[in-house]
Amino acid sequence: MIEPNNGRTQKKHPISLGHQRRYTGAILLGTRPNTYRAIALELAEPDASVDGIARRYRVSNHTVMGIREREAKSIAEKKKTLAVKLANVA
Repeated sequence: MIEPNNGRTQKKHPISLGHQRRYTGAILLGTRPNTYRAIALELAEPDASVDGIARRYRVSNHTVMGIREREAKSIAEKKKTLAVKLANVA
């Protein structure tokens, strides 16, 4: 049963340390920027898999997915430029 909060604001629960929403790639960008950039570049490739990238760079799947969400705009632009290059070659 839901009780009214009587004018008090409810506090949001902080995200726990092991929760997957905490994996945004920010820590990886600060500690291993070359790895972060390499993962972002590899995510732009057409046949990129999260599992394969995670194994190759020894990071968690959640970290790769966080980088994919964080860099979505730049990854989309890189995919477009790769498609244009492939079309010119063909």
